[in-house]
Amino acid sequence: AEITLSLSQRDVGRLLRDLEISYRPVELRAFIEQAKSERRPACIPDVKWQRPEGEPTWYDIHIDPLVAPDSGLLGVSVVFFDVSS
Repeated sequence: AEITLSLSQRDVGRLLRDLEISYRPVELRAFIEQAKSERRPACIPDVKWQRPEGEPTWYDIHIDPLVAPDSGLLGVSVVFFDVSS
């Protein structure tokens, strides 16, 4: 994740909205809020990420609410699936 998503150890504990990954390669915050409020998964297909040092990479991004047995929201999972091949 550090290399692929341009994250570093100093990013641990920071708010998502303060990280570049929250808005690049795609605006994640609206999809995360939707998954939280509707308590259902969201998928963003075919997201192109062009980094300066290489070829573009294509991702399907899955956003899943993490719901407790009592229906309380625990958090949200965001997974980048490389679909470049």
